[in-house]
Parts: sequence; C-alpha cells; structure tokens
Amino acid sequence: GILQMSKAEEKTAKALRALLTEVDANRECFDCRQKGPVYAELVHGIFVCTTCSGIHREFSHRVKSISMATFTPQEVQFLQQHGNAKARSVYLARVSADNLARPAPGHLI
Repeated sequence: GILQMSKAEEKTAKALRALLTEVDANRECFDCRQKGPVYAELVHGIFVCTTCSGIHREFSHRVKSISMATFTPQEVQFLQQHGNAKARSVYLARVSADNLARPAPGHLI
C-alpha cells in the first residue's frame, strides 16, 4: 500500500518546501548558485546542489536529500534559523562579489 505521512510529518515537509519556494536565497545552491538545490546541508544550515553536496560529504558534513529523506522538526527549525542568506552574511561577509571565485553551476572544483 501507499505510505501515509502523519500530520506532523506533513507539517514538517510543508515547512521545508516553503524554505525553498518562499526564500529567494534558498532557490539556488549556496556554493555554485545552480538553480534548484536538492540537498540540505545540516552543519551550516544551507541548501546545495548534487555536485556541491558531494563536496560537503567529503568534509563529513551531514547532507540530506530534500525529496528523498525525512526531516525532523528540529532539522527544519535549524534550516529556518539559518539558510543560504544568513550563511552568506556570516561566512562571506568580508568577501566582495567581484573577487569571489565560484565553480560554475554543476562543475567540480
């Protein structure tokens, strides 16, 4: 039979989808800016593409597929408190967009 999500799981999944659709900075990979990130990185609370998720895994960062994994309410809350815009303001605060070298979307470094 078809698996049914509990009300709590539905609420959590809806909140996660809202982070990707309603927050502009989360609509692209934090690292390479490829449109439509498909993974959440749960160390920094950012959204990344498939290629960049592999790089984060190389550093033992916790990465989960947005569409295939189940997220806990705590994980979604962490992502709500962080996200790509906040991460940019923290980790790239002293970097000018003019001199920031980024990989091309979908390319390995």
